[in-house]
Amino acid sequence: MAHHTGLRRRSALVATLTAALLLGGEAAAQDYPERPVTWLIAFGAGGGTDIFARTTGQLLNQEGLSDATFIYENRPGGSGVRALLDLIHQQEGNDHMLFPFQDVVIVPALQGDIEENYESLTVIAGLALDRHFVVVPGDSPFQSLTDLIEASQDEQVVIGIGSSGRFPATLLVENSDLDARMVRFEGDAEIVAALLGGHVQAGFANPSEVFGQLEAGSLRAIGVAAPERLDQFPDVPTFREQGYDVVFGLFRGMGMPPGVPDEVAAYWTEKLRELSQTEAWQTEYIEKYALDGEFIEGDAFVDMMANELVPVYQRVLEQEE
Repeated sequence: MAHHTGLRRRSALVATLTAALLLGGEAAAQDYPERPVTWLIAFGAGGGTDIFARTTGQLLNQEGLSDATFIYENRPGGSGVRALLDLIHQQEGNDHMLFPFQDVVIVPALQGDIEENYESLTVIAGLALDRHFVVVPGDSPFQSLTDLIEASQDEQVVIGIGSSGRFPATLLVENSDLDARMVRFEGDAEIVAALLGGHVQAGFANPSEVFGQLEAGSLRAIGVAAPERLDQFPDVPTFREQGYDVVFGLFRGMGMPPGVPDEVAAYWTEKLRELSQTEAWQTEYIEKYALDGEFIEGDAFVDMMANELVPVYQRVLEQEE
């Protein structure tokens, strides 16, 4: 009898402890985040990834979806690889760090530069697709892609490309007679500087990275690699309209280090889902920077990268060889 009484007491104690742990977990979730959250940005200030991170953080606060204190840390290098490797190998389990990403989680691994890819981190969501412009200085004689391509047959034309711009550039070469010298830059901010300084005659860039220069007239867009003209830039014809079958977009995703708790990943998934449904997100990010906005939750976004994006990148990389 005493034996059964002891079992009942131990069972009651276990039940009490379990309930306390569960309540403690709920309380911890309610208190999260307990300290400032760092956005680890793999590229320099002013670039598309930087704009994506800072705008997202500001709107999360502005819309009352998060009262977190956000810290933005730019850690450029190796076309984004430095920050990616730091996130994976130095920040494992850090549930107070967000990683806004694009094709850095696909391309370096496909090239054999590193082993780590999107499967090496905690993928939260995909939020938008960033189209590419071909831009030229405001006083450039090139008024169209055809002007640029024809000029490249008779004279040396230098075009600036970044880590992502190289893909629509390769597709354009594949689908035209373009014979230009392609110069790689760390990011689109450097391409803009090279254009304004007269070091390159044209460049591939995302709308968000050249928006100010296009408004000011210091740069002009002569083509966009989108299925149809962007509402914000109705005067910029698509590549297809000009006779070149090229459509390409740079995805914008959010991740965290590997090993963060599931409940933290779920927390940010829901916050970003809610943000994507606000009018402020549409007007102050998607429309302002001429993106295609679509929220895709973590697992579905991983499937999309694996089944839809990786084959495209692989094909383009094969063309470069």
